[in-house]
Amino acid sequence: MRLLRMLKNDCERAFGSKAFWLCTLAVPVFILITIAQQISFYGANSLLFAVDSTLYGQGLDILLVQIIPLFPFSLAFARDWQDGATRYYTIRSGPTPYILSKFLVAMASAFLSLLLGILLSFPLVKAFFPQLPYIPEYMEGDLFYNQLVMEGHPVLGYLSFSVHYALAACICAACAVWFSTYVPNPFAAAAAPMAIFFFIGRFNFLITIPRIIDPDFWLLSIYMGNYPFLHRIGVVLVLCGLMCFGTIRQMKRRVLHG
Repeated sequence: MRLLRMLKNDCERAFGSKAFWLCTLAVPVFILITIAQQISFYGANSLLFAVDSTLYGQGLDILLVQIIPLFPFSLAFARDWQDGATRYYTIRSGPTPYILSKFLVAMASAFLSLLLGILLSFPLVKAFFPQLPYIPEYMEGDLFYNQLVMEGHPVLGYLSFSVHYALAACICAACAVWFSTYVPNPFAAAAAPMAIFFFIGRFNFLITIPRIIDPDFWLLSIYMGNYPFLHRIGVVLVLCGLMCFGTIRQMKRRVLHG
């Protein structure tokens, strides 16, 4: 009951905030601004290809996946700590329900913020670039969402593409909450996912990193095989589960040591 009560309060704080809707609306705006350059220089044969290559090929994923989705709620614990409100909440509900609620709502708000933002970007880009078809005659690559579009399931294809990127935002939100239990500063928590993934990724220039610890594998890899989307969800659940365990453990230590 205490966890449900905290979840209700945190959901109201997250989804009823201006930050959630501003971050959601910022996503299609940034995509539209960047996609114009992408189309003028490289061209595009479909709406999905244009948005995909803009997000990943132009490096926009760092801003839209690792930074913007954190602001609706992933920094809430760090702000509570700075405001001195953490002691009140932990006495009222207990440390585990308190931080678990923060963790889950942060992931949900990041996921929905980016998901809705990407879905809104499709009609917005289509309005400015009507020559881009929703379903092209030919689409390169064997990515699962491309296959869905070409097999006559465009709604599932575009939705799968959006969920694919939104799941990466879940990992970043989980990372921000986990890091904030060690360094309860909003600025440090906001920079943590980008800094951690960038630092690990730099080792690619020095040594060959095993795929299991490659940040590109964690965030935006497309898994081949019979069930690529299940593989994707499995990686997200494992990573977020490990960070959730670490977050709860560190929160208990903070309460124990005052």
